[in-house]
Amino acid sequence: VSHEGAKASLLQKVSDATGKVIYNGSEAAGISSGTEGKPGDFFVRKKGDNNLHLLSKLTLNTTAATLFADCSALADAAKAGKLDITDLENIVARYNGCN
Repeated sequence: VSHEGAKASLLQKVSDATGKVIYNGSEAAGISSGTEGKPGDFFVRKKGDNNLHLLSKLTLNTTAATLFADCSALADAAKAGKLDITDLENIVARYNGCN
């Protein structure tokens, strides 16, 4: 967890389960395809929503416009393409402080 707030949390992926064998008891049952993203990627999880939303340099503004639609200042900045991936902690903090 990089930032935790009342409305949303920013998380960073630190592990990768891709290619790990899945066992059913002592028998190999398959190979894990892992989870979305790669180590180092950032995700947002909104309170009351169990889904993790991947934020990347290419999709930040389009994802944020939808994800933060209930905060007009951030949604407008995202629609204008003004959000920067290097400022994610501040973006999520701003969302948590938005009324």
